[in-house]
Amino acid sequence: MTKVVIIGASVAGHTTAVALREKNKNCEITLITQESHPFYEKRRLVDFLAGRIKESQLLGTSEEFYSQQGIVFLKEKEVTAVNPGKKRIFIEEDASFDYDLLAVCSGRSFVLADIPGVKKRGVFRLHSLNDAKEFLNYLINAPICIVGSNPLAIAFADSIASKQKEVKLIAPLGIDPALKSAYFTEAFSEQPAGTIEVVDSQITEIIGDGEVQAIRIKTGKIIGACVVIFADRTQGNISFLKNSNIEMYEGLLCVDEALRTNLDSVYASGSVCTGQQAQVRMKIWDEVVREGYALADSIHLAISS
Repeated sequence: MTKVVIIGASVAGHTTAVALREKNKNCEITLITQESHPFYEKRRLVDFLAGRIKESQLLGTSEEFYSQQGIVFLKEKEVTAVNPGKKRIFIEEDASFDYDLLAVCSGRSFVLADIPGVKKRGVFRLHSLNDAKEFLNYLINAPICIVGSNPLAIAFADSIASKQKEVKLIAPLGIDPALKSAYFTEAFSEQPAGTIEVVDSQITEIIGDGEVQAIRIKTGKIIGACVVIFADRTQGNISFLKNSNIEMYEGLLCVDEALRTNLDSVYASGSVCTGQQAQVRMKIWDEVVREGYALADSIHLAISS
């Protein structure tokens, strides 16, 4: 029986696992995630932060569903290394799994800036539902600082301001005036109850005794804050592939038209990968879903050949 291991259970990994099971009833499918939940709609975390939807409305499936589909679902497991030669992956606590075909669908995360104070309590990347829930515990009267110039940073700012909070949007590249109208759906068009102040500068230091109390920007100005959210640069979640000789471009995995990497029996889909020499950009949700189906087709073809 062919063993297929999928790393990452967000939209790319979930779609690949479910679509592959529909095509192939006999292969062994293992879906591994660091998260505490099965697949949920990360694109709606901004709605959850604003209180527009409940946690239950984020969830897209259940652990029982995976069991019914014959998909082994492993949650709260971090993949620490991959040995492509032996076709084996390693997870924390010294456990390992052999695979015949490996799909890397681990996505991207925002990068914490390399500045003093970045490890203080109250610094977030909002990569997961657990991050969002922990962040909500820090919402007090002090301003919330969000670092980023992209649409998602603006969406976070809008969602938090809707909870009658003061938001400082630290935008290293400034904010394109057309960005908000081009990005937001009708749900974001309402005037937020709080305030959003855009600060065209870079954050250079996070100040506080153990936890966030203020930030310093490039001009030297100090701005009070209880939380700092980094929503600027991203990088692929692929540290487990170091020393594997996998081909990368701009920090993402290179794949061909069939979503194969240069390593034998290793595939990738979603925001963690890009075409060779393609322009690096954030993929939209529907695009990632299509890639998940395409990856399932490629893996099914490999099993059948």
